Amino acid sequence: MTSNGHHVSSPSGLAKWAQVMRAPFLTATLVPVAIGLTWAMVQRAVDWALLPIVVIGAVALHVAANCFNDYFDWKSGADEINDDFFEDFTGGSRAIQQGLVAPDTMYWVGTSASIVAMTCGIALLMRGWGIVAFGLVGLATAYFYTAPPLRLVARKGMGELVVGLNFGPLMVAGTTFALTGTCRPFDFVVGLPTGLLTTAILWVNEFPDAPADAEVDKNHLVVTLGRATARWGYVALLIAAFGTLSAAVAFGPLPRTALLFWLGLPLALSAGRTVVEHYDDEKLEAACEATIQTHLLTGVGLAGGLLWAAL
Repeated sequence: MTSNGHHVSSPSGLAKWAQVMRAPFLTATLVPVAIGLTWAMVQRAVDWALLPIVVIGAVALHVAANCFNDYFDWKSGADEINDDFFEDFTGGSRAIQQGLVAPDTMYWVGTSASIVAMTCGIALLMRGWGIVAFGLVGLATAYFYTAPPLRLVARKGMGELVVGLNFGPLMVAGTTFALTGTCRPFDFVVGLPTGLLTTAILWVNEFPDAPADAEVDKNHLVVTLGRATARWGYVALLIAAFGTLSAAVAFGPLPRTALLFWLGLPLALSAGRTVVEHYDDEKLEAACEATIQTHLLTGVGLAGGLLWAAL
């Protein structure tokens, strides 16, 4: 039981490893991969045989990031002193704290996932050395997000920046490059909105963790700005995501069918209102869930609209 009254369960079997790897959050990878695939289908020929390698590599990289994050947050003490997290949303996987895995096991799961991701990258080298650049950036930021000496999450915005880039422009453009062998500037732009929404997930999840994070100098933007000010940063991320997509349809090469992304707007409005009104109380948990749903529904709408245009 945490100080906010949430009961923390201890799963076993597959549920245990799903918690260790934070499986529900893997949609943050699957959505941009789907967008990259469907955007490639709109413009270029896709090598479908490579799609499973791309998916496995991207998911493995995300799992590595999650495990290294938990391990180094345990090392710094950030998760140990955090009693105000929302179960299933914030405070890490809690797998170490609940005794589901030893810290060293968490580290080696991250290392194993990194090896899987690198193996997939080697298999994709047929597309050119550009795939190395995408892979190295992903691996480096996955590790150093919470690992010293860089500890990007503690550098007043660097953590939010690399998460937005990795799970948006880089993931979409990297998927397109891996499946087609070419990469164009607008491929990165197509990934920008989903990157902003992924940053919004991270941002809202930082609110309940902020007091504990501040104690261990984990100075992300919610700690740096203060929760009262940071709530407007969350709103700005939502506006930027939907505004960028709208502009890409109105003035760029995105087809009109991509407007299906507006399916996520009602959830975004609900989440934004909740964050503004309840940024410092337990009702914020609803916004954590709604932000994930906004990311998923907006991303599926965009990918579905691109698929519609490609068929």
